[in-house]
Amino acid sequence: GAMAAADRAAGDDAEFLSTLAGGWAGLGDPARALSYMRRSFEGRPASIDQRLQYAGLLLELGQDAEFEGTADLLLLRQRLTPDQGRSLEGLIVGYRIKLADQARERGDLASAYAMLREVVQRRPQEARVQMALARIFDAAGDHAQAMAIYDGILQREPDNLDVIYGAANAALGSGDIPLAEQRVNAARRAAPDATAQLMQLRQPETLGPLDHHDRR
Repeated sequence: GAMAAADRAAGDDAEFLSTLAGGWAGLGDPARALSYMRRSFEGRPASIDQRLQYAGLLLELGQDAEFEGTADLLLLRQRLTPDQGRSLEGLIVGYRIKLADQARERGDLASAYAMLREVVQRRPQEARVQMALARIFDAAGDHAQAMAIYDGILQREPDNLDVIYGAANAALGSGDIPLAEQRVNAARRAAPDATAQLMQLRQPETLGPLDHHDRR
């Protein structure tokens, strides 16, 4: 195929290999993309943009230790442009959210909040940060606070399916079945093919014809 031909043509051209890595990442194959990035580094110093691309792939693949090392190297030893700095901070925010979610899923809500606190202070209006905070409130049983956060995001992003989903889950946790039904109907309008995701909602007493399963 075209990608195989491009692979043969790339040889050891670092820029071409980096481009191929981006292509495989776009095709949903981050593991292959990572192998191309590593080839692009062989025997030569990597550019800052290459290292940022590499860090993003590491994060996507769950290579946490290597991601931390790469991010630390960029933070401590490289002079970043403003755009590069924003890209790196975005990756680090995503990493902190991931760690917070993992702690929450273990039931360690104190650690989850500690992981997220600095990110919330730095990016209080970013939807993915607010959603991570709402998930912690929801897990702690403060469903009203979680719903308030989700509602605030929905005012800005009314068709964000992940937010609608989170709001429905929080409503179910609070026992507000009518509100949960409203959220589910909104999700169906926003994405008619979202049934698989909606089936992961908490088990309600009644919520239409869907066969829901407890997501916790």
